[in-house]
Amino acid sequence: MLDRFYYSRDWQAQVTLELAESHHLSRVMRKQVGDEVELFNGRGESASARVFQISKRDVVLTIQNIQQALSNSSPLLTLAVAPPKGDRLRWLIEKATEIGVSKIIPLKTSRSVVEPGSSKLDKLEQTVISACKQCRRNSLMQIE
Repeated sequence: MLDRFYYSRDWQAQVTLELAESHHLSRVMRKQVGDEVELFNGRGESASARVFQISKRDVVLTIQNIQQALSNSSPLLTLAVAPPKGDRLRWLIEKATEIGVSKIIPLKTSRSVVEPGSSKLDKLEQTVISACKQCRRNSLMQIE
């Protein structure tokens, strides 16, 4: 099974990964020129790619094969939940992504303690991307 990386832009013959994904591919996973990986764009499409060039900050990949998004006949699931305290919200986002929830809506209730701000939402989006890599999901879960 190929290692997966997130690429949010449109497919081209050669693509350059963003800084975090480049670091993960070259430093953490220690991929070398010529290694084959899988990319996904968060909109349901994936592509096999080969590492073309690794520099200090960038990784360039050559796209080999694009798999178009398949029509999803399963129902779209929306989860509305009051955000729990601490690290449990990140865990909830991760598990909801893994089981196929398409959208999560954080609710503010009369007993809510947590109000996720914009910086917290950015971290939660990174959690969604990581969970998609892990469970081989090609579409990102939306956080309203």
